[in-house]
Amino acid sequence: MRWDRLLAEIEASALDEAALERDALAVELTDEEWSGARIRDLVWGDVALDVRGVGWVEGRVLRSTEEFMVLAEAAREIVVARAALLGWRGGSGRAPEPRGVEARLGWAQLLRALRDEGEPVCVVRTDGVAVTGVVGAVTREAVRLEGSGEENPGSPVWVVLTAVATLHVL
Repeated sequence: MRWDRLLAEIEASALDEAALERDALAVELTDEEWSGARIRDLVWGDVALDVRGVGWVEGRVLRSTEEFMVLAEAAREIVVARAALLGWRGGSGRAPEPRGVEARLGWAQLLRALRDEGEPVCVVRTDGVAVTGVVGAVTREAVRLEGSGEENPGSPVWVVLTAVATLHVL
């Protein structure tokens, strides 16, 4: 009878070890799948984005590039810098893979298009400061906003692109 109990304990221990190994393998496979996921694979559809310098912004992701996402809020569309994204809630599905020109679309192209439109914009920096104006010039690293608004009446303000949290047309 001692042998029955001893063998039962050994068998139970072996089953426990096999279950642990199986669970570890399942976790590894899941981890492997997760490790290949990009933000654009997870942040699509209705989301709430936590943006540095802005806080939570809610809406539907309409477009997602390597540098930014376009989010439709209740009354406007807002561009959110991917580098300013701290976290998110929600999301459903996966953003469609960008093709052609859209695959290469970045801040410089977007800002030049806004410059050509001539409409005033609001840039909120990652430190929470909002700068408004009309896009005057765009370099590889910065945008010049021609003054409008109380904080920079008449004088151009340069904003470094890595400091942009959000942007929207006024």
